[in-house]
Amino acid sequence: MKKQNIEKIETLTSKELGFLMDTDFLVTKSQLIKKMESILSETEQSLVRLVQSSGYKFPEKTLIKAGKISKGENYRLLPYLVLDYPRLSTKENLFLYRTIFWWGHYFSFTLQMEGHLAQNVLQKLIHDCSEITGKNLLLYSGMDRWCHDLGDPGYISIDTLEVDDLKKILSNLQFLKISAKSPLEDYTKVEENSTQYLKLFAELLSH
Repeated sequence: MKKQNIEKIETLTSKELGFLMDTDFLVTKSQLIKKMESILSETEQSLVRLVQSSGYKFPEKTLIKAGKISKGENYRLLPYLVLDYPRLSTKENLFLYRTIFWWGHYFSFTLQMEGHLAQNVLQKLIHDCSEITGKNLLLYSGMDRWCHDLGDPGYISIDTLEVDDLKKILSNLQFLKISAKSPLEDYTKVEENSTQYLKLFAELLSH
């Protein structure tokens, strides 16, 4: 008679069993995600008002009428929400301003550019990088263009670099990502912070 292969059932820890039996946490999590979505929705409205009243010169075909909020459950095993506004994505160029909520970590605000748009801005910064110094910004120097973990070694604090070192890094980049972050405790300031960083990045693009 052929023996059946019986897999051994893995034993749960007391902590795991507690989570398995806890219905309150998942209900609370669902409520919190909805509240974070509401914060990003209000932030989107504030950004739209800023863009429509400012006269900033964004790249041609940039979508500025409305933003896009995306969500997921598994950025490095944790839930997240992303607001993209304004945004442009073509074969030739990428331009995104991203406001991100990452469960258990922080809110982040990122300018991301590729193509000749990025090269134009990089050349401006290499000539004069004063607009991004002294503002608690992080510059991404790695190869994974979709890395949003600001603790990744590819992210470098701009304010810790000498000007010559910063310009050397900028001259070697194939795409541009500049980020800032705020703690989850500052959830009431996300709209204000996101708007202020978009102002900063928009002025960088306009010069």
